[in-house]
Amino acid sequence: MHRGVWAACGDWRRVLKPAVAWGLNDNNPELTGIVLDPPYVHAGRDTRVYQNDHPHLAGEVRQWAIENGDNPNLRIAYCGYSEPDTDAAFAAAGWAVHAWKTQGGYGNNRRNEKNENKHRERVWFSPHCVRVDRMKQRSLFEEEG
Repeated sequence: MHRGVWAACGDWRRVLKPAVAWGLNDNNPELTGIVLDPPYVHAGRDTRVYQNDHPHLAGEVRQWAIENGDNPNLRIAYCGYSEPDTDAAFAAAGWAVHAWKTQGGYGNNRRNEKNENKHRERVWFSPHCVRVDRMKQRSLFEEEG
């Protein structure tokens, strides 16, 4: 991993307290990038997929992301499935969205069923995330100029 990157696990509320999250980037302590990938919510999901899960977890993490997305010192990416209420909530808050398609992952274990969820994968980016020009890759923490 790149120096200055901190991978955390555990209760997300503990990790994202300002005293912890806002001081993670030694290169620029006022700027922190956060990737949130909570358990995806969808009908028919096997509840044994995640060790620690409850039906409202993704919604709580999404709400935190949206409430903190206008902080210029945070660059937040939120991963999840496209759902009408999720899409609308991020759009209303001014977040950019990137749609992508997975090869199937865990969903490939279902026999005799098509894995349509692979077409619903999204990453939403908070308003202060820097758009990357594909020809010139910039750092997550580089200031727009």
